[in-house]
Amino acid sequence: MSNAHIDDLILMRDLLVEDRRGKVKVMLTSRPGSIGSQFHDNLVRLQAAISAVDDAIADERALL
Repeated sequence: MSNAHIDDLILMRDLLVEDRRGKVKVMLTSRPGSIGSQFHDNLVRLQAAISAVDDAIADERALL
């Protein structure tokens, strides 16, 4: 089952995952101490956002 709210949340999650993958690539190709290593905090916040969206998707599905 799907609805517009779930579809929007899934799209948002897809965008967040794409952003996470890009940050990981930068982190893997950066030397320690370089700007890429500073992405760690951003990656942690991004993963928290993905988890929050996952929770929201589960909540919306429970409302169906």
